[in-house]
Amino acid sequence: MTEKEIYDYVKAQIALESCCEIYDYDSDKNTVTEYVQKDGQRHFGRVFPISVTTFGKACVVTAEKEYISIISDFVEKSDGHELLCINNLTALQALVPELNLRLILHMNLPKFNNVDTSTKYEIRWYEQKDIGQFYGQWFSHALMPQFHPQHPDVLAVCAIDKCEIVGMAACQADTDMMWQIGVDVKKEYRGKRIGTVLSALLKEEILRRGKIPYYGTLEANIYSQRIAYEIGFYPSWIECRMLKKVK
Repeated sequence: MTEKEIYDYVKAQIALESCCEIYDYDSDKNTVTEYVQKDGQRHFGRVFPISVTTFGKACVVTAEKEYISIISDFVEKSDGHELLCINNLTALQALVPELNLRLILHMNLPKFNNVDTSTKYEIRWYEQKDIGQFYGQWFSHALMPQFHPQHPDVLAVCAIDKCEIVGMAACQADTDMMWQIGVDVKKEYRGKRIGTVLSALLKEEILRRGKIPYYGTLEANIYSQRIAYEIGFYPSWIECRMLKKVK
């Protein structure tokens, strides 16, 4: 796949999950859609009552039926991607006080570039059948807390120093084609390019297997964003999710 083919594929995937048409993201105004579960959507163990996605122009707000009439007027009058500015998100949340703004994720797709992956550390690969041994350890960003059949951890690459794992990059198959990368590096080993090298190696291996690597970062995680950009990922879309408050 070319970079454009990857981008178009992912845009279609996010449109499927947002219950909209692909062209809605290129519209001159924002769109509100009702959430409907469909085959092929990514699953994260829960349904978000309201989610907002954008590829940089218009926003699509996908909501459960009970919220449509409450938020539609505000969303449609907001100016494109500026709906995701903090003042507008605050105003949107005020319309649905029973919900909390949970996550703002910057999602990145790969460029085909060469990255220096030389390192003094031993590199070791683990396939899906070997990953279970690492659950419950300190790999909270690289791995799921436990095996999840809807987005299993399928591949991991580790840096080893003195017979000890000091860094891991791993990916979850959120769909058959889209494999999301996460990375953990032990605190005392940070700043040594371990996260960069491992993520770059994993990105290239995912592409070699004919899948699409993607990399999501929290809005304020500058360290993770720097890794993404250094190994050739570029900002592609944003996801914002709301959840019901826990009473």
